[in-house]
Amino acid sequence: MKQKIKGSGNEGEKEKPAPRRLAENTGLKFPIQEPDKRAKDKRGTRQRNMESLKMAESTDTPAKTLAILANEENREIRRAVAANPNTPAATLERLASDESLPVRFAVAAHPDTPRPALDRMARSEDWHVRRALAKNRSESFLLEALAAERDRHIRQTVAQNPRAPASVLERLAKDEDKEIRLSVAGNPNSPAAALEVLARDEDAEIRRKALVHPNAPIPALAILAQDKDKEVRLALAKHPRAPASVLETLARDGDEEIPRWVAEHPNTPGPVLETLARNGNEAIRQGVAGNKNTPVAILESLARDTQASVRRTVSWNANLPIPALRTLAQDEDEMVRKSVAANRRTPIDLLQELARDSKKIAFSVVRNSSAPLALLETMMGHEDPTVRGHLANNPNASLAMLEILASDESDFVRELLASSPNTPTDLLKRLAEDPDKTVRRRAIERLAEQQGNGTGS
Repeated sequence: MKQKIKGSGNEGEKEKPAPRRLAENTGLKFPIQEPDKRAKDKRGTRQRNMESLKMAESTDTPAKTLAILANEENREIRRAVAANPNTPAATLERLASDESLPVRFAVAAHPDTPRPALDRMARSEDWHVRRALAKNRSESFLLEALAAERDRHIRQTVAQNPRAPASVLERLAKDEDKEIRLSVAGNPNSPAAALEVLARDEDAEIRRKALVHPNAPIPALAILAQDKDKEVRLALAKHPRAPASVLETLARDGDEEIPRWVAEHPNTPGPVLETLARNGNEAIRQGVAGNKNTPVAILESLARDTQASVRRTVSWNANLPIPALRTLAQDEDEMVRKSVAANRRTPIDLLQELARDSKKIAFSVVRNSSAPLALLETMMGHEDPTVRGHLANNPNASLAMLEILASDESDFVRELLASSPNTPTDLLKRLAEDPDKTVRRRAIERLAEQQGNGTGS
């Protein structure tokens, strides 16, 4: 629609764009850009910046190109150049004096930044830059000086740096700031000397963190066995490297939760377990019953324990003598008999007997990898679909058995067969056309898994 120019009387004339009217009315002479042209130029600039940023971030961009991109006005592009592993030292030297703080951060953290540039940045008045230097993992000489900084944030960053020298971490292990000492305790490269200092720290959280460190020395663990904080002693009782001497001390702990963990620990020696087996706490005796280090005589004694939970646990123990297993196979507690059925050392004649027990116990028999093929074949006609279905997961099941299971009347049995890692590709293809949609879906998923793993045939 045509618009009138206000006050002109020329009703048919279109109104001129505002920028052009302004130029005509004021007499100013300057190039006038129409709004659509300005927007187009802005879009073009944004597009160029995005392309340049992508190049600056790419590890495939050559050093010469990165040196050119370091002159871009956009600071995000310069920051990306400063962070690129291919950026040459000369370019990093120049960017070390960049006006943008994020750019200088990236330079400070770059492993190839020249030492003169790092020295210059270490004298920067901006603590953010010095803290960024503390994250640098290539120049340990800087960390010596930065570890003495008054600013706690910088010292903490040094304490977290895995390249920090052992001498620096030993010094920071005595820092007055708790968070810094905590960072030393968590540094993967903290030396034994620093961790031994931290094992005596006044703060229980720091002591706990020091004791679980892979480099924690045995003397430090021995110190913590007498710690006043229960959580420290508990963490030590669970420590995979806890020595027998330390566990012996913890076995006498007044808090019953700690001896319970000692009873389960794989490093606990037989004499200590023998003492714990006489403990009145059911959970402690249960821990002894499952420990592979428990002497046979103690296992036989625990097989006669008044608590079913203890007898249940000892039934699983691979070191339990056969006569004790035979006794437990007649136990009044169903779960005890179920554990015997699951024990790989249970004799075949005993498994045959247990296979005629309840459904739960028959289920354990078919899952026992020691059950022979002849016994598994007798279970094919079991009334419970769960028992029949789990035959497919037994490594001793034959191909003929699996083929019979593929025609089982129970959808659940066929679904378990489709999910089994023992089911061959040809049988899975057959199950992929099963009348039941759940069976089909599971078979198709297993076929896809086989194809992805390169195991399909």
